[in-house]
Order: sequence, then structure tokens, then C-alpha cells
Amino acid sequence: GLTRLPAALKKYQPRHVVLELGANDGLRGLPPTEMEKNLATMIRLVRQSGAEVHLVGMALPPNYGADYTKKFAAVFEKLAREYRTGFTPFLLAPIISRPELFQSDGLHPTQEAQPLLMQLMLQDLQIP
Repeated sequence: GLTRLPAALKKYQPRHVVLELGANDGLRGLPPTEMEKNLATMIRLVRQSGAEVHLVGMALPPNYGADYTKKFAAVFEKLAREYRTGFTPFLLAPIISRPELFQSDGLHPTQEAQPLLMQLMLQDLQIP
């Protein structure tokens, strides 16, 4: 995301950016401090472009242990507070207890899950 963001900001010149990245970093075992650094840089780049940022948090399955997953999830809240961005704590909250709304990998939502995720985001973005 960090390598692609500057060109996307220049090309599209958005007024608002929903930043929902980091899950793959966690699944690869990247240290949460590295993910935090990358996300913070992206927030600053978006702000420098003149756009507003809405940060979307993610949680990981417990594969890397409770300590790692806790530190990973805390990064999003910390950045939202530090940079005073809009914030959705956990994108998958509306579907996390409904395994039928996940693809066979158990990680990615199905097409049927999309309206529920959209409702959450519209509510958090305060879009009627």
C-alpha cells in the first residue's frame, strides 16, 4: 500500500481516503511496530495531499499468539487516536461470528457479506 499510495493520491486527488490495510502484514508476521510505521506514513501522505483519513482496523486469527494479536489490533486504535482520524475498530465485526459469510480460506468475506460490511462503513463514515 505504501508504495502505491503516492501515485494513487496524485492520480485521483481524493477528498476522503478509507485506509484499510495491514491484515496481510499481520498474516506474514511483520512486527506490529513496522506495520504502525507504514500506516502512520500513509496517514501523513493522505493528509499532505489535502484529504481526510478514515482508518479501519483489523484483527488476526490467533496463529501468532495472544501477545502478537493484541499488539497488532492496538496499532489501529493508537494511530486513530494519535492522528485523530475517523475510525472503524474492526471491519469484520458484523460477520465474525458467521462462518458461512467467509470464503473457504476462513479469512475473506463472501459476496453475501458485503452488504453488512457496507452498512457498518456507512454508519461509521456517517453517510446516509
